[in-house]
Amino acid sequence: MLVYMILLAVCGCESRREARDQQRAAFLAGQQQAFAQQQALLQAAHPGVTVRGLVENPFVPWSDGLTMSKAIVAAHYTGFMNPTIVRVVRNGQVVQQFEGVDLLRGKDLPLQPGDVVDLAQ
Repeated sequence: MLVYMILLAVCGCESRREARDQQRAAFLAGQQQAFAQQQALLQAAHPGVTVRGLVENPFVPWSDGLTMSKAIVAAHYTGFMNPTIVRVVRNGQVVQQFEGVDLLRGKDLPLQPGDVVDLAQ
């Protein structure tokens, strides 16, 4: 009888833990979806470029002549070292990939509204 009660108590804890984990996962999924919707609305109202990585300003407003290097400067890159890889993503596809040193060599790419610049360490 005691063993049965212990098993019942343990199973109850596991069920509660699983339920709590599922609630947490659902909450985080909702948060991510809300953030994505908010970003989409922001992009629609104010076209710009997103810069992901060690930056102070992840959203750079669109302007004529905006390039990858100008967007990184406008985003205020805060990394200690130069990024090792820089990718430009357009419509979910990688358009161009650079090594960080390529920026120092003057390689650049014109950007379009909605582009994403990924800075990897």
